Amino acid sequence: MGPDVVYAICRIAKEYKSPASNRSMLALLQESGYSRENPPSEAEIAACLRLHTDLVESWLLDSVDKRASSGWYFKALSTGSDEWIVAHYPADHQHIFKDRFAACAFYIARFFEEVGPHIP
Repeated sequence: MGPDVVYAICRIAKEYKSPASNRSMLALLQESGYSRENPPSEAEIAACLRLHTDLVESWLLDSVDKRASSGWYFKALSTGSDEWIVAHYPADHQHIFKDRFAACAFYIARFFEEVGPHIP
């Protein structure tokens, strides 16, 4: 997957929260060039996030803002912690990371799994 598409994908949470945006996350994913047949790897996503560190905060805010009865979330394991958790509620799937970029990439990949099948 090309770096421009990976960057567009990594920007989805930021674009979605932009006051100028009136598009759904699904629409933003469709516009990014995302392909269900060839999704970006978590390593590609993490590398992009390392170059654009501000985008991690956008995904953290996306996770906090979710109002759903179930789904994936992403947060620091505890205040001031260098460990990150990506987990599914209410299922008990928890993944602990020592690297926030890897954790965020894992969270974004789970987003693709949930939303990607809805892309024509």
